[in-house]
Amino acid sequence: MDLQAPPAPWPLALDSEISVADIWFVALDQRSFTVGDVRWTTQVVGVHVDELHTWVQIEFGEDCGTSLLIQLKPDEGLQAAVNVIRAEIIRRAD
Repeated sequence: MDLQAPPAPWPLALDSEISVADIWFVALDQRSFTVGDVRWTTQVVGVHVDELHTWVQIEFGEDCGTSLLIQLKPDEGLQAAVNVIRAEIIRRAD
C-alpha cells in the first residue's frame, strides 16, 4: 500500500478494485470532531492522488457553503490530515 494511504478500515479482498482515493474517502468522510460543546462532521467532496501529493477537499456539515482543501505530501498520512482538520475547526470556532 502506498505510504499516502491510511490503513483500510475494512478487510480488502485480493481482487478488490478499491483505490487510494477510496481509502482516503472512507477514512475521513463523516468523521466527527468535537470542539467545546460543538460537534463537527467532515464531508469529503473530493480526493485527488498523484505521484507527489494527495489533496482531500472537505466541507463541514456545521459550516455549509465553505470547504477546506488539505494537501498532503507523500510521507504524510491520516494523522497529518486529522491535525489539519482539527486546526481548521479550532480556527472556525473562534
